[in-house]
Amino acid sequence: MATNATAVTPLVRRPTAVETVAIVAPHRDDTGYADALHRRGWRSVAVIPQPLPDPPGRTTVPAGRYTSVVAHTTGLRHTVKRLRSLDVGAVLAGSEQGVELAERIARKLALPGSAPETAQLRTDRGAQAAALRAAGLNAPRSVRTESLREALQWRDFSQIDLCELLPDAVGAPVDPVLCRRRGDIVAAWTVMRRLAHQFAGHHRLVLREHLPGRHYLVHSVTHACLGGPPEHRVTDIWAQTSTPNGWPARLDLVDPHGLLARSLSLYTTRVLDLLGVACGPTTCRVVNVPERGPALLSARPVAMATPADDALRASTGWDRMGDAVDSVLPSDPLPTADVPSGHHVVRTLLHAPHDGAVHPLLLRVVAALPTVVRIDDRLSPLAAVRATTGPATVAGEVVLSGAKTADIEVAYRVIRALETAGLYEGGRR
Repeated sequence: MATNATAVTPLVRRPTAVETVAIVAPHRDDTGYADALHRRGWRSVAVIPQPLPDPPGRTTVPAGRYTSVVAHTTGLRHTVKRLRSLDVGAVLAGSEQGVELAERIARKLALPGSAPETAQLRTDRGAQAAALRAAGLNAPRSVRTESLREALQWRDFSQIDLCELLPDAVGAPVDPVLCRRRGDIVAAWTVMRRLAHQFAGHHRLVLREHLPGRHYLVHSVTHACLGGPPEHRVTDIWAQTSTPNGWPARLDLVDPHGLLARSLSLYTTRVLDLLGVACGPTTCRVVNVPERGPALLSARPVAMATPADDALRASTGWDRMGDAVDSVLPSDPLPTADVPSGHHVVRTLLHAPHDGAVHPLLLRVVAALPTVVRIDDRLSPLAAVRATTGPATVAGEVVLSGAKTADIEVAYRVIRALETAGLYEGGRR
């Protein structure tokens, strides 16, 4: 059920002289940062680590309106010199692979950034859980290892009935494997190690306890305020509803003034402090465990554009990618008046039961629904779709927004009915 998403007060910044921002290791297909900088009339520089990952990963030459591309080889000094010549005044990581390098570059340029010595806390879910538990915050019990034997020994010692196996690197596009028995861990180990290496270049995995409860995506920005400690600000929270097999079905924008949102925001702020986040965006996946409260599953120090960003901005005043850019600018925050709101926003994640193609007529029916404000680019007439096999392979996304929850729920049910009626059978006669 969507909730009334009255806006949290956004912040504006005093004018800044920064006109060029470096995006380190940008995601190949995500143009969010470049587009946000273009809208502001600023220049964007893509810093591409070389040599490129093998097999090619997410740090190949990116799409988007980048005004310059700088290849980073083994020498940081050469890269920094080149960025100085381009008058770079702020640095952001464009992907998880770029986090530590972005922090090192920012330090060399004397620009806002988190400490590169603690980058592992912001890129490794096993290190994140260990740090939180050591500080007394709620987090899943886990072991981070390359050894199958060690993982099995930990599982036996911990006496955990249900575990999740996944790469330690945050952002890896891999669904966790639920393991009820030792044999499940053994069966999934080799494939998961290979997937971890493809994404992060190493074989470290995390085996952690499965925590029951609803999942939430908590987005935040941290500003390095002049003359004071970093300022963390939760911008938006999305409640995930899952299918019986655990796949995400929808994400509902949460009322930021409710008790749940306040609890999640307070917990997230403490997490950001413990993980050493000094500036920039962070997306936390949190599970709200019954009788235990929020527990961090992962924190990603990267902002990613989503099909719902325009609806979010219209509803709350927050600009996903623009606020991420503003968070690394050397300026002081100035509060603004509350932004009028009231619209509910729901991200509908589509599941294709089989390979097929998008049916043009049924897609037009979806587009004609009054609360549909965005259909993502994957869903075009006769576009090929692959069968959904997990959260990482959803067929597409439809964003709903409106003043009345009932209108959104009607549209949501219609979309699900169209999926059953043949939305993915456009190529059949």
